[in-house]
Amino acid sequence: MATYYGAAVSKDRLEQSREATQRESRSQASHVSFWSEGGPHRAQRTVHVMNRSPDPITGITLSLLLVTQQRGEDPAVLEPFQLTFPNLGPCKEMVLTEETLLSALDVSQQRPSEVQLSILNFTDGDGRTWRRADDGLEESRQIGEPDFPGTSEVTLDAPPAPKRAAMCDGGTT
Repeated sequence: MATYYGAAVSKDRLEQSREATQRESRSQASHVSFWSEGGPHRAQRTVHVMNRSPDPITGITLSLLLVTQQRGEDPAVLEPFQLTFPNLGPCKEMVLTEETLLSALDVSQQRPSEVQLSILNFTDGDGRTWRRADDGLEESRQIGEPDFPGTSEVTLDAPPAPKRAAMCDGGTT
């Protein structure tokens, strides 16, 4: 009887240990987010990438879809881009205006009617690669592969200077 209870306690402790390890491995990644905001004018539309952790993130790729509305009954055209920039420091937020994005993507022929964010990929301080999308955060085994077929890859050589993140590492500023 004692063996049964001992085994049950060991199994419970092992499960708790696994859960703690998983929480710890996701700790930094859970503090990284991205979103877009829009105003009525193109210059007011922005994309934000925020690292609220005390460690930098690297190898950042932001997957975007440019939506160009066609005339008549033709459906909208979706053009996938993957924008890459090298790093984002601890407790930093990068704010990209739509004009900055469009200039970097060099879409001078036909201006898109909308820029849709879809996926953020990055590497944390422990070298783990993560994928954040609308459906959540997951560790990723794919490094540098585009999220959509036919993706144009663009490196943002001179990203805007990051600013201090409003809240960093669990609520401190």
